[in-house]
Formats: sequence, structure tokens, C-alpha cells
Amino acid sequence: MDVLDFAVYVWFIPSVVIFAMGLTYRIFKFIFYRRVYEAKPPFRWREYVERYGAVVGYGFWHWLKELILVFIRPIWWTIRKEFQDFVFGLAFVHIIGIIPILLILGQHISIWVYYFRDIVPFAEPIVNLWYLLSTPLSMVSGFTHMPGIWGIATTLLNGDLLALLAIAGTCYKLGDHIVRLCRHIIHMRAGDFIALILVLCILVTGYLAARHLGYPNMEIYRLVLGLHVLFAELLLMFLPFTKFFHLIFGFWYGKIHEFYDMAIKRGV
Repeated sequence: MDVLDFAVYVWFIPSVVIFAMGLTYRIFKFIFYRRVYEAKPPFRWREYVERYGAVVGYGFWHWLKELILVFIRPIWWTIRKEFQDFVFGLAFVHIIGIIPILLILGQHISIWVYYFRDIVPFAEPIVNLWYLLSTPLSMVSGFTHMPGIWGIATTLLNGDLLALLAIAGTCYKLGDHIVRLCRHIIHMRAGDFIALILVLCILVTGYLAARHLGYPNMEIYRLVLGLHVLFAELLLMFLPFTKFFHLIFGFWYGKIHEFYDMAIKRGV
């Protein structure tokens, strides 16, 4: 059994189980050990109801605007105050890096379909639409096969370019964290630093495997691809215990809670 067989057939289930346990721990910790804050100011929108007798029109459009702005404000603040961090961190690593690589790269879609096709209802039309939205591995394969709906846009929207941008962004984040730690600007747990290193290892090994490193020596190729899968599984296991988990609790839930507290409850 080589590394690829171990990662795919042996370690996948334990990594998912450990991730589920960590996720459960974080949810229970959040529920039972949440912070209790002082009472908020009165609900200002109730004054509007008392004065005008209705809040349907005003409330809907006001709350819709605030729901959108609550996600836009921190991004706009980062653009104005920390532009380099926005480019390398948010843009390269998240928006045009890891997220599209995970969700619309053709090879990764095949993996998701392999694992989830039999357990998701109405999978066939979902899979067909998903493949229609897929992006190719490289610009050359995009011109050759013209997959999905992207057409000529695959000159930019392809796995090679997305991976290189994500690698550049991750290297910047690692260097930036090291500099800030040396200057005692931020506090960073060891697990968060390890998670960044794992992300970099996943991206590099995935890029090398996509380039078929070692071919026609299949042992080297399978080693690189196996390390890519194994690093991804290790990150999955550690994910609930790192700051990377902000994607759920620190961002989506946090911003929705901020919208509810500020716009709906306090009428700001």
C-alpha cells in the first residue's frame, strides 16, 4: 500500500470522523459558553411603527441594504486600510484561489461527485450543472476542449493560474504572520501557523500532481498525489481547532448576527 492508497482508502473516513467531532465540539462550546453582553439600546424601529403605523416597506428595503452592507463594509475597510492583505489574503487565497479551485475545478468536481453522488437526492441534474460550470486544469486544455460555459475565459479561469495565485497569497500570509510575530504585533497559535503550512503543502503538491511530476515513473506521481490528498485530510482534521474556521463562525454567522443586532434589534 502506497501513500495514495492509504490516503484515499484508509485515512479518509477517520479524517471525516475527527472533523465531525471537532465541529460538534465547536458548536457545543459556542452554545454553552457564549458571551453574555449587557442589554442593548431600545429598538428604534418600533418608534417608526408607532409613528407611521407600518414598517413593511421601510423595514424590508432597509434591512436588505444593511444585510448586504454588513458583508461589504469589512472588505471595503481592508481595501482602504490594508490593501496588500486584501490582494494576497482575501483575493488571491480566498476569492480567486482556494474557493474556485475546490468548487469548480473539473478534477475536484469529479472527487466530490465520487463521494456524494449516491447520497444526494436529485444528483444527476446537479452533477450536470456542476460540470457545466467547471473550469479546466490549464489554459491549453481550455482551448482544446472548451469545457463548461467559460469558453475563452479559461485563459484566466483555469486551475494552473488559480493555484499559482493561491500559492503566492499563502506565501505572503505566512511571511506577513512571521514578521508580525517577530514584532509582537499579533498573537497566533501554533495550530493556525500549521494550518497555513498545510494549505501551502496542499496547493504545491496539487499543482505538481496536476503537472504529472515524475511521469512516466508512476511511483513518484502517486507519491505526490497521495501527499496532496493526505495533506488535505490533515487540514480537514485540524480545521475546527484553527482560526480557519472563521469561515463559519467568525464570518457568516458573525456577520448575520451583527446584522440582526444592529439593523433589526437596534435599528441602526
